[in-house]
Amino acid sequence: MKRVIKIPQRFYQDHLYRECGQSGVIVQETKTHYVVELDQEAWDDLYSDADYYGMDNPDEELWANYRGVVLSARATLKVMKDYLEKEGK
Repeated sequence: MKRVIKIPQRFYQDHLYRECGQSGVIVQETKTHYVVELDQEAWDDLYSDADYYGMDNPDEELWANYRGVVLSARATLKVMKDYLEKEGK
């Protein structure tokens, strides 16, 4: 099963840069977002990564150096959770 979602570019670029595993395919790009198609493996990988970086209380060094990535990870996670809620899962 493939899912198509619109997510912030910043976290997705970081995810790709770190070569975190399966990342899906960018099918459309706007100024600040990507529309990506994700199979289940890519979905799980991105969700796990966004959950880790989007934690509520990141350590001070992570927050100081990667605030934008943390905030983008939180936005990505919200989009993914909303998608799952609409799917009924």
